[in-house]
Amino acid sequence: MFKGFAVLAAVGAFAVVPASALASNTDKSTGGGSSPGNATYQAGGVAVPFSFTLTAQNTLAPKGNFTFTRPDGSFQATVTCYTQAGNQGALSGPITSGTGIFAGFAGQYAYFGVQDNGEGANATAPDAIQVDIGSQYTNNCPISSIYPYQVTSGNIQVHQGS
Repeated sequence: MFKGFAVLAAVGAFAVVPASALASNTDKSTGGGSSPGNATYQAGGVAVPFSFTLTAQNTLAPKGNFTFTRPDGSFQATVTCYTQAGNQGALSGPITSGTGIFAGFAGQYAYFGVQDNGEGANATAPDAIQVDIGSQYTNNCPISSIYPYQVTSGNIQVHQGS
């Protein structure tokens, strides 16, 4: 973990997904959004607003990028690992640049887990994300079982390939 950045570090935060349940090389996740923050995502006892963008595709030869921004800093990363199962996508890759509290994190691996809970009136709940940084995500992007951060503005789409 690193100073000033709240991340999820709970035991059992990731589910093991059988290889047969994983996505094809035509599946992809895209989206962007923001949140005013919540009780789970805090720094100094205050909910921290954040925004993000992502695009990831091809579980066999992953590509894409993602950004994460909050008032005290942001980072950008390149997707080198992508996994998808049902309405969930998981991506990880090296941070290519960072500002503020993320300055100096270039080369470290970031993880972004997403859950697409439907569109408009068909949504079962708000879309949700998980974000973390650590060496455990080097060429590793497990499907998460916990998505603590609700997307209050924007949309995530997990597209099933053919």
